[in-house]
Amino acid sequence: TFAAYIDRSGRDYKKMSKTPDQYDAFVAQISHMWETEPAWTKEQLAEITTPTAIVAGDHDEAIKREHTEYIASAIPGA
Repeated sequence: TFAAYIDRSGRDYKKMSKTPDQYDAFVAQISHMWETEPAWTKEQLAEITTPTAIVAGDHDEAIKREHTEYIASAIPGA
């Protein structure tokens, strides 16, 4: 599903972007960001005291449900 999302996004990017030939560079940069950021620990998430809603879509293509559930379980009252 995620690979299909990246492919479709590439087609859309090429149609709408002012830099249509730079999609591969964009994917490389955002992939690095996804792999390294944010790097919050469960302990850091537990320090959040602001009321927080963790929301996921039924057909989310980019976020794994278990990641959403992990964050929701780590933030008190989320």
